[in-house]
Amino acid sequence: MNKPLRWTAVFALLSIVVVVLLLSHVPSQEPPPCHACLSASGEVPQASVCDLVNHRQQVGSKVVRVNGTFRNDASQLYLRDGGCSVAVGITEPKLGCGGTWRKLQMVSGLGTWYDGDAAVTMTGSMSRIAEPNWFASEDGFTILCLEQVRTGPTLREKINFSIHRLF
Repeated sequence: MNKPLRWTAVFALLSIVVVVLLLSHVPSQEPPPCHACLSASGEVPQASVCDLVNHRQQVGSKVVRVNGTFRNDASQLYLRDGGCSVAVGITEPKLGCGGTWRKLQMVSGLGTWYDGDAAVTMTGSMSRIAEPNWFASEDGFTILCLEQVRTGPTLREKINFSIHRLF
């Protein structure tokens, strides 16, 4: 390889690396409970995903805090934990502690072309899921506020997210 071509290849590779780093910036998360989630839900009781599924009558439509694994599978959203799974819907506006929605999108592929999952803490309630969610008009867990995403993005997820943002 001649010298000018080698320098061009090195420059192109460095440019790609810089673009990936810029587009895949993960903002620092505001520790919960943050102002956005407090205004959405205040003090709320803790519930498990299995409580949501198995004790629907006791939970009802009360706002609860849930820890679990958020799963995006071709825009079908689920929350899993302890062998239980519930369909998920997202309300507008998307409330969350600073940096959480971007991190969830990057790790799970939410709203992109790739799938994934992330360990999360969120507040919400069991209700009929609204449009334009995949499970619209079905009963499921509606996210009111995303408090924390504990899973960090891998290099592959950062690259995928950067590609999504470019196109």
